[in-house]
Amino acid sequence: MIGTTLLHYRIDSKVGEGGMGVVYKATDIRLGRSVAIKVLPTRFATDAIRLRRFAQESRTASSLNHPNIVTIYDIASLEDLECIVMEYVTGCTLADAIPPTGLPVETALDYGAQIASALAAAHAASILHRDLKPANVMVSESGLVKVLDFGLAKRISSPAGDDSAPIAHNIQGGHLQTTQSAAGLIVGTAAYMSPEQAQGQTVDARSDIFSFGTVLYEMLTGRRAFTGESLAATLSAVLRDEPPSVREINPRVSADIDNLVQHCLHKDPADRAPTMQSVASSLRGRSVAESTKSGASVAVLPFVNMSPDRENEFLSDGISEDLITALSRLRDLRVPARTSSFVFKGKNDDIRRIGQVLGVDTVLTGSVQKSGNRLRIAAQLVKVCDGFHLWSERYDREMKDVFDIQDDITRAIVNALQVQLGASPEVPLVKQPTRNPDAYQLFVKGREFFQQRGVGLKKALHYFELALLEDPRYALAHVGVADTHNLLGFYDEMPCREAFARAHASVARAQELDDQLAEVHVCLGWLTVMRDWNLLGAQRHYLRALELNPKCASARIWYAPCLLRLNQIDECMVQTRLAVEQEPMSPLYQLHLAWRHVDLGQCQAAVSVLRSCLEAAPHFAVAWWLLGQAHLRLGQVCEAVTELERGVELSHRWPKLIPMYVRALVMAGDQKRAEGLLRELQERNEPAPTRSFYLAETYAALGDRLQALACLNQALAEREMLLPWLRYHWLLLDLHGEAQFEELAQRVDDEISAIHRWEKENHRRADILSPGPSGRSVPLP
Repeated sequence: MIGTTLLHYRIDSKVGEGGMGVVYKATDIRLGRSVAIKVLPTRFATDAIRLRRFAQESRTASSLNHPNIVTIYDIASLEDLECIVMEYVTGCTLADAIPPTGLPVETALDYGAQIASALAAAHAASILHRDLKPANVMVSESGLVKVLDFGLAKRISSPAGDDSAPIAHNIQGGHLQTTQSAAGLIVGTAAYMSPEQAQGQTVDARSDIFSFGTVLYEMLTGRRAFTGESLAATLSAVLRDEPPSVREINPRVSADIDNLVQHCLHKDPADRAPTMQSVASSLRGRSVAESTKSGASVAVLPFVNMSPDRENEFLSDGISEDLITALSRLRDLRVPARTSSFVFKGKNDDIRRIGQVLGVDTVLTGSVQKSGNRLRIAAQLVKVCDGFHLWSERYDREMKDVFDIQDDITRAIVNALQVQLGASPEVPLVKQPTRNPDAYQLFVKGREFFQQRGVGLKKALHYFELALLEDPRYALAHVGVADTHNLLGFYDEMPCREAFARAHASVARAQELDDQLAEVHVCLGWLTVMRDWNLLGAQRHYLRALELNPKCASARIWYAPCLLRLNQIDECMVQTRLAVEQEPMSPLYQLHLAWRHVDLGQCQAAVSVLRSCLEAAPHFAVAWWLLGQAHLRLGQVCEAVTELERGVELSHRWPKLIPMYVRALVMAGDQKRAEGLLRELQERNEPAPTRSFYLAETYAALGDRLQALACLNQALAEREMLLPWLRYHWLLLDLHGEAQFEELAQRVDDEISAIHRWEKENHRRADILSPGPSGRSVPLP
């Protein structure tokens, strides 16, 4: 079949072969992405059982939307061929990834948490896997785990045998009830079966829990829990033998992890963990604990302003943020980022709870008092476990010494936590970005308003510009001006070309003053994508930012959509997950994670993330809009209309959010309101940079393809910043296959390809291996 074309999929190579079919790597000609195609061999075309299981796999897996379950894109029947088209995962099976001595404990727990999360989602959808084993788990090159092969999966039955019965009818005492398997029928793989499955008995979710226990056991030890010289001997071991404890084989495993594995492997289902969700939650907690064992961790809480002048609140927050930045540069120290730590601003929470929420061992608290040019800063480093102070100090200095004080505090924490410095003792840990204390105070005000977005952006720009009047060589203030102009253009507050031109001038000056600032390269990366469509150039800047500061969460979160467009899907999700780990309590970063799920069609996973996001930020307009989009794509139109309307209103009717609302109204049958929104957009006179693009989306939502295509051509003439992601916009999906649309999309692709050829020619580093931000060597394209 290699070299042939099935529908619009070109078969490129054979990947593997199993009992349920042959798997090929193929290229989706329409979307230009790699896919995997599982084909049932022609010799099984008359095998009713295999045909039924093949159809079962496609139906079952396609009903699940989860980042750790392989995504089904399409199914097809061509003459005597049955095909399933799914996402292509670069990497290897877990069976191939496990070395003879087992995986590192932290890696095993990370993979285990991902597998457990996938199974918990399947169980929540009334589906049992029944054939979980390392060979049915893929591990991408970046560490993302995907559970696949639902060929033996079964949907939970209601007492009446109705497959469509809601899951609420199938839960008793916390356990999923019976599957459809006929009594006495044994299906699965012997070494990973539960005892009840091996005997052909009725099974429930706890059978998958047992199988999961065998997989976790093998990851931690490198050995199978149950073996035998024959099938019968293996089944006998499953039914009667107790495997050696994990700790006997691998002393690096802690007692509580050993207990967790044993809890999964009890012969009696009643003695196992009650649900896979409980296993997943337990594993996630242990995974965090293991990851923090080898290194120290500290959260910097916002310092309290003790000055009578409330204006000094900006100063105390600014000092806290600078300490976070300084400490995060120490590779052996884990430091939650600003947004997560600042959740506790103004609250009198117990230190132990803060440590638990942020996953840290120590907390830095302090206060700032300013009087004239004098500054008093008090700081205390507190152990989370018992509340005792590891270190405390008070500094009475002049305002001009603020950076020296920050350096002293950072070094004191390094000494108290015995963190490796990684630099000469004489090198300052806190760089002095300006010698002008007035410029610094103006800058921290600007930074605080910038964090607020919305109306805060113009105030931020005002203070950044005032800081530059005090010190024209203040590189970070130049970056602040550039970042603010970028967002003013993105949010339609000023013409896009003007905003980007000003941003570029400011960041170019910042780079001239200090090319070693990660913030400079994050800003350049964003501009290089949005203004220039140069994805490879942006990648180069983001990688440089992460080289300068591996804990720069903003670099990762903006790098992710760039990777998406470069078709590096796994790395895109890894960067997004790493950013969220560094900013675990940030609604903005949770939004980005949900957005990537939506981009990849994983809408149910997006809904889960967005619910958590909106609990923390109930007035987050874009989160409501994205939740509405996810529900709309899942076919839940009523929920979508309500959520999209709320998002539009909270955003003060931001034009970018209206097209999706129009689509929801059309699907709900409210054509009149939908057309009214189109007229509203047409009558707007503001110089919005994306007007042609969102009008195209609106016309497409109303079914007017000709007008949609005309607007897209206008957007191309204006080089609108969202066009590189043209094929990922759901509202334009109906245009795919139209000759005009395909021609336009090809023109965008051709221009990006030409830009990339120029980029490679001008930056020879693209031809060598560079350390990737996920900790492995990756070739720049």
